[in-house]
Amino acid sequence: MNKRLFGHIFLIMTLVNLSLIGRELRTPWSLRRGHLHAPLPRPTDEDGRWAIDTWAGALHRESDKAFKDKNTTAKDQSLAGIIFGTENFIALEAFAPGTISPQNPFLAFAQLRPEISYNENSAYFGFNFDYALGCECRLHVGARVVIPFRSITIELENCCDLEEGLDLSDVCRLQDEHVDGTGQSPTPNPTTQRVPDCYAYRLDFLSSLFIEQAGANPEPLVNYSNAMNRIAIAARDITNANDTPVHAIQRDNEMAPNGLFCAFETAVTGEINADGSGLVNDQRGQFISTTDYTPLENNIAAQRQLWIVPTVEVTDAGNIIMSTDGRFIGDAIQNITRKLNETAVVFFAENGVTFNTQHNVGIGDINTEFYTNYEFCHGMIEGIVGMKLPSGIKIKDPGEVLRIFSTGNNRHFEIKFGAVGTWEPNCWFILKGDAFYNHAFKANERVAAPFRGATVKNIGPAIDADISWHYFLSHLDFNFLVPCNPRVGFMVGYELYIKSKDNVSLDQSTATDFLGNVQPLDPNVLERRTKVYGHKVRTEMFHQGDYWELFGGWTTVFAGRNAPQESDWHIGFVAYF
Repeated sequence: MNKRLFGHIFLIMTLVNLSLIGRELRTPWSLRRGHLHAPLPRPTDEDGRWAIDTWAGALHRESDKAFKDKNTTAKDQSLAGIIFGTENFIALEAFAPGTISPQNPFLAFAQLRPEISYNENSAYFGFNFDYALGCECRLHVGARVVIPFRSITIELENCCDLEEGLDLSDVCRLQDEHVDGTGQSPTPNPTTQRVPDCYAYRLDFLSSLFIEQAGANPEPLVNYSNAMNRIAIAARDITNANDTPVHAIQRDNEMAPNGLFCAFETAVTGEINADGSGLVNDQRGQFISTTDYTPLENNIAAQRQLWIVPTVEVTDAGNIIMSTDGRFIGDAIQNITRKLNETAVVFFAENGVTFNTQHNVGIGDINTEFYTNYEFCHGMIEGIVGMKLPSGIKIKDPGEVLRIFSTGNNRHFEIKFGAVGTWEPNCWFILKGDAFYNHAFKANERVAAPFRGATVKNIGPAIDADISWHYFLSHLDFNFLVPCNPRVGFMVGYELYIKSKDNVSLDQSTATDFLGNVQPLDPNVLERRTKVYGHKVRTEMFHQGDYWELFGGWTTVFAGRNAPQESDWHIGFVAYF
């Protein structure tokens, strides 16, 4: 039973029994079926037709980056990119477009920048039952069982810096300034005058604020097209038709301007275009009365680079003061900001959504397969039918957003079909190749409601969805043995992993969001970035004894799309019976 038995022990690792959940984004595990190298002749092969072997292994896997999607330009990004669809986002991007929150402007301007790492330490136990057929015992049938125990930690690395603008200092600045007749701010002296409460407010923040109206619904603080088709703040025209009471400073890095906020209108050297462009870094520009700024209303990226600052003027008495409308606008903003006390993260927590570090510990799905293989002079060929039994834990609360990686298939039943072949042209080299197709059947999961038009996924009220998927896995491995001692060797190989986009169907067509709005749903939001490609290099060293074998190796994903940049290390032991 020599090569035959090792054929399946080796297969116990090469085939694919990927630990998936719905919306699975991880690549296959090194020890999902056993060691990686090709089967070796069994030193203590006997004449009996039955063989029962067992093996055990330990694996450590880690990742904190992911490969880009075809629609993104960055080479890689945080794991948040594949969990939420983007690595940096504004809270309202998880809602239907046009959703507003007059009570919580943080939802509309504060950026969430989760930095996430994945770590796993797992133990795997496997059993192989084999029976030889025919006079020469070249034909074999058998079964394999693999039982994983997994400890997974998905950690939020920047828990204290998750939300930009937590204390408003990133989007609001207020300071007293000393200004002279030329608009400079030297050390206070008899030629300068103090202008109190000079402000700089980022435009995306102002666009998220609302002014309370007696007996009426709140009105947006920034109106990009008032009754005269001009841009206004606090109902004050801010264009050059109203003597430019405020102007804007362009900041490419989105950070507050350096130096003076207050300045005379003569310091303005540029004009702001309809979409917010037109200025260079640190240039002051004015809004033009004949320009329609409605395109800027929906251009948050441009808003984040424009800081609204007041214009100062000289009175008849020679005093330098803030313009009348500029002062009115500043007072209106301060009246609103004094009432702000709930961040986006707090808002989500109050609605059952947390970004806290999560730990998933327990048994994974039990992998089973049935095989038939045949040994010939220079190799072996094997056909396999397998099943994954849904014994792993089920994710029941999508509000724990970092608990997305289960210990198993999240109660999906999975089947697979595949084949493995080896070729041994001489005593020191073995070439092995395999290919497998897996299908995870449709099962019901609790997911975050995907609102139509949302650009962020996996954040929202819990609803039910039916999800299924399939994937393809293939390996090409080169095994080298020591010529004078063929029980010692090493392997280098390549893995190709292709997972389909998830097939998601929802049990309802609308849902009520966290702000009380009934909004239509779209399963395509959840399906986004679930199509995964992974290219992996793998290597392993091994040493065989009369009744045992030791092995250890390493794998890493070196290229892909929507795939984590994972690396794992493993060791294992095989016992022959």
